[in-house]
Amino acid sequence: MIYVPGKNLKPEPAVHRKHLLRCMLNGVRRVDAGLADEMQRETDSFTVAAWNHLYYGAHTSLDADIPWIDQLIAKNAANDEDMEQARAWHRVATQIMYEIGDRFHGLIKWIPDERVKAMVRDSEPYFSNQNGIANRIREPLKELICDATDAGERVLLIAHSMGSVIAYDVMWQLTHIDGLHCNIDLFLTIGSPMGMRYVQKHLLGSGEGSKSYPSGIRRWENVSAEGDLISLDKMVRSDFGQMMDDGLIETIHDHCGRVFNWFRNDDGLNVHRSYGYLVNPVVGRIVADWWRDDMRSPVPILVAHRGYPSMYPENTLIGFNKALETGAEFLELDVQLSKDMVPVLYHDVDTRRISGVEGSLFDLMLSGVKELSAHVPSNFGEAFYGNPVMTLSEFSELLKDWPRAQAFVEIKADSVDHFGLEATVDVVIGALGGIIDRCIVISFHDGCIEYAREKHGARIGWVLSKWNRWSERRAKELKPDFLFVNKRLLPDGVCAVWSGPWRWAVYVVGEAAEAAAFPARGVSYVETDHIAEMLAADNTINGFHS
Repeated sequence: MIYVPGKNLKPEPAVHRKHLLRCMLNGVRRVDAGLADEMQRETDSFTVAAWNHLYYGAHTSLDADIPWIDQLIAKNAANDEDMEQARAWHRVATQIMYEIGDRFHGLIKWIPDERVKAMVRDSEPYFSNQNGIANRIREPLKELICDATDAGERVLLIAHSMGSVIAYDVMWQLTHIDGLHCNIDLFLTIGSPMGMRYVQKHLLGSGEGSKSYPSGIRRWENVSAEGDLISLDKMVRSDFGQMMDDGLIETIHDHCGRVFNWFRNDDGLNVHRSYGYLVNPVVGRIVADWWRDDMRSPVPILVAHRGYPSMYPENTLIGFNKALETGAEFLELDVQLSKDMVPVLYHDVDTRRISGVEGSLFDLMLSGVKELSAHVPSNFGEAFYGNPVMTLSEFSELLKDWPRAQAFVEIKADSVDHFGLEATVDVVIGALGGIIDRCIVISFHDGCIEYAREKHGARIGWVLSKWNRWSERRAKELKPDFLFVNKRLLPDGVCAVWSGPWRWAVYVVGEAAEAAAFPARGVSYVETDHIAEMLAADNTINGFHS
C-alpha cells in the first residue's frame, strides 16, 4: 500500500505515516474489526511517497492536529451539524463559481475564493515543471512503484488531492516515457481534483491521442466528500471512461453520494483533510475489500438470496436477521413500489403468492401494503401469518447495525415499467440513504442500472435474461460491476464465463458441492436460499466465504 499526500506542508514522513496509518486502520475497523487487527500486524506494507518537503523546502509540526485526529477517530460518524455545514449555502454558491471558472479555463484564476487561488498558486510550479520541480517530486513514487513491480507485488495506490495528479502523471511517465509496466491493482483517489478541466488540461499526455492515458492500472475507485470544493467534479468515470473503452483499465467507480468528512480543527469543519477521508467507512470498505481479495482462496462468496427463504419468508426482517446472524455478509433483496411510490421489499406485483390474497401491489398505498402479511403460505402455511412487509428504508436501518454487510438491491423491472425509469431509481436510491455505498443496484432492466450509475454514482449489476451474443455485447457496453445469471442459462460445458471488468454471480444454488465448482468457471458469487447450511458446509469441499 502506497500513500501519496496532497499539497501543503506535511510532517516528518515517519510522524505523518503513523497518523495516516492510524486513521486508515480505524476506517477499516469500522467495517471489519478482525481484518483491521490482521492489517495492524502487517503495517510494514504501508508506505508514504513523501514529496512535499521537496516542493515546499520544509516540514511542519503535527502537534496541533493530533488532538483533533484523536477526536476524529473517537467519533462514530458525521453528525447533523457536520452534514448541515458540508451542504451549507455558501459552499454551494462557491461550487457554482468553481464550475463556471473550470468550464472557462481563463476565469478560474480570478475566482474570489482563497482556496481556488491557493490551489492554482500551488499547482502552477508543478504543471509548468518550474526548475524541474515536477520531475523531482515524482521520483519518490516512481521508485516505490518500480520496486513493487519488480517484486511482483499487488499495489494499492492511495492518493489524496494533488497527490492523485502526481500519481497519475507518474504512471503516465512510466508507461510512455520510461517504457516500464506499472502493476497498480487498485488506484484509490480521495478528495481528488482529477475531474476538473483545469487539471485535466495540464496532465501529462493530455491531448496526445492514443498516448493520452497510462496503462497498468486494474481498477480505479474515486471517493469525494460532500462539500469538498477541491474535488469539484466528483465523477472521474465520465472523464476517463475512454481508458475502459481502450482496455487500459477494467473499471472506474465514483463514490460521491452521501459521503461525509467530519474532520475538525480550530478552524472548524474541513471536509477535505486526508485524515477525515481515511477514517470514513466508505474508504475503509474499499481498502478492506482489496486486502481480502489478496487473502481469499478460490472458493465462492455466498449471497443470502432474499434472506433465508428456505426457513423464513423471503424479503422480510426475520429472514434477513437470521441470515446475518448465521454469518452472511452479502444479502440480495427485491424492491417494488407501492401506489404512492414507496419502495418495499416484495418480489411479485401480484400479492397472492407472498400474502395469500388477491390483488396488485401497484393498487395499494403504503398503508395498504403494511396491512398485508408477508408469510408465503405456499411454503409455510400460516406459521408466519402477520409477518409484516418491510420497506426499503427499514432495511437500510437494519443494515446500519451490521457494518460488514453489503446488499444487492434488485429493482424489479415491473416497477420501472409502471412508474418510469428515473422516478423509480430516484426513490430507491433515496430510501437507501446512508448505506448506498454498501449496496449494489441490480436489475434485469439495463437502462435502470445505467441511470443509477450515471445519476447517482451507484455500483451496479445487470441480471441477464438471456445468454446470447447480444447480451454479451450489451454487457461490454454497460461495463457493470457485476453480472448475474441463472445457473440454468449457462450452456453445458462452458469452462469460463465472458471476460470483462465485472464479477460474476450465479443463482440459485442449493448444494454445497455444486457451489464449490463455480469458481473454476469464473464465477465468484453464489446466491443461495440455504445460507446457514451452505456456510456450515464441510471443509472437504473447501468451505465458503460469506
